[in-house]
Amino acid sequence: MAAKRDRILYASQAVRANGRLLYRVQTLGSNSTFTSEDVFELGHLDKVDVVDDVPAVAVAIDTNDFGGVNGMAILAGMNPDRMKGDPTSSGAYLRTNQTCTQSGGTRYYHGLALADFTLCDGVRIASPVQKEASLGTSDDEIQMTLYMDKVYVNSLTLTYNVGANATENYAAETDNKRWLVNGAKFVSQEEWVIASPSNSQALGIGLVPGKSIPELSDCKRAFLTFTDQGLEGVEVRAKSDRQGVIYPVAAAAGAATFGYNDTTRTLTLPTDAVTLWPYAIKVIAVYAADAFAVSGSNGGAGLSSTAAFSKFFEAQNATDYPEDVGAVRQGQVEVYLLDPDNPPDNDDWAMTLRMQTVTITATPTRTPLQELGHQRPYARPMNFPVNITAATTTTANDLEMFAKIAGLVPSAYEDGGNGTDIALSHILSKENLYLVVKVFKQTDEQAGGSGMNRKAMLESMTGEEYYDWEGADVYGEVGCEAAERRERPLKTVVVPKLKITAENYSNAVGGGRGGGGGATQSFDFKSSNELYVVKGDVHIDDIFCLERNSAADQW
Repeated sequence: MAAKRDRILYASQAVRANGRLLYRVQTLGSNSTFTSEDVFELGHLDKVDVVDDVPAVAVAIDTNDFGGVNGMAILAGMNPDRMKGDPTSSGAYLRTNQTCTQSGGTRYYHGLALADFTLCDGVRIASPVQKEASLGTSDDEIQMTLYMDKVYVNSLTLTYNVGANATENYAAETDNKRWLVNGAKFVSQEEWVIASPSNSQALGIGLVPGKSIPELSDCKRAFLTFTDQGLEGVEVRAKSDRQGVIYPVAAAAGAATFGYNDTTRTLTLPTDAVTLWPYAIKVIAVYAADAFAVSGSNGGAGLSSTAAFSKFFEAQNATDYPEDVGAVRQGQVEVYLLDPDNPPDNDDWAMTLRMQTVTITATPTRTPLQELGHQRPYARPMNFPVNITAATTTTANDLEMFAKIAGLVPSAYEDGGNGTDIALSHILSKENLYLVVKVFKQTDEQAGGSGMNRKAMLESMTGEEYYDWEGADVYGEVGCEAAERRERPLKTVVVPKLKITAENYSNAVGGGRGGGGGATQSFDFKSSNELYVVKGDVHIDDIFCLERNSAADQW
């Protein structure tokens, strides 16, 4: 008899979404709620039956912010491989609106918009759990895998605090959850890029001889994506498509049906593949087996996969690893409130001082749509508008912050200025403030300054890639004598068109002989539909002009 497990420890569980590793995850939660109705009838005291409804699974993924954008992009259903190299018109998810920007042309940025979450048709979460004897290692000694399909993010919260790690927390929903064990405990995702599909073309599943894809308890082969009719299948995506179409898998290929042979471990394209896809396609197969997939391990039977995402904690390639930042603290975060009616020069980013906390929350909620004949919802369309809130807390010190929120000139309210008062009517009239958060690798102490005066000083930064409005580059010589040593942020968060919803001022006697902590002032804002997370730095002229690049290649 196998030894009974005593516990599951954090080091024994990794998290993958759409095959990709999620880094710096602190919490993975999946809480299932089962709703049912007791049925009674006249003439009987006891219930006649219990009718079950669709289960609801609430998913929570809490992570430390480390300056990366890949984790958020993956949960929005995007391809993080597209966020490398110089941003171009077809290779960047964000751009500037040329009618707005002062740059004289369209600039492109790597990153994502809140709209990418609204366009996402769910992600696949696979979380392998290692055996207790191999905790924290990168081998294949796993005991089981938690798997959830069609997971939709319905809330994301970015938090930056004094004295605490910055966090990215996600709430999501789905209607399915299963634990895969024994001969089905290894979940892999393989992808084939096929320039010219041919009828009944064979694709080699990356399992070594003797390994197989089993049947599950519902008698379906363990391909873990499903058609609208609930049939097991694989995804086919055209180069211009953000989401693919699931085609069923059977024992033999047919019209619009893939065939799978477990003996030869080959997946065969439909018999009418040329008619279905007279263009390049990407085939994506997610399956459970008694081993992890390795691209090219099939021994030559069929076309080897272009990529295989599997293992417990193994990146696809070296560039998938995150920034070498464990967590972000207060000295690595700069916060700005910008007024497009009074924009500062790019060389004069004026950081909002005395900021204590910034919390940004967006809620891309959805409505499950039901139909007769299917237990699960057939779609989860987005509810609009998508609400965004921003809450800030500052140490109350002068009227500079108040003036900025009212759209007034802050210097007019310094000693000797010509400002006389700030009324609520001033604040209510301002509806287009921009909140900008920049996250850096170094602290301000290491960088010797803030804003455009930050210097790249750490020797480890030599040769590291950075991004700004001029594209991608690498740090050359760093340190005090370096000719070009400005530190670029790892990422920039932009929340446009904010309007204030609340202001609170508080001053109180504290403990210990009347010593208080000082007065605080908090401001709450609201916006809708627009939020951008940019890889690297953004020119101040472009902050007010960012938009999603719908022409970007989703391949």
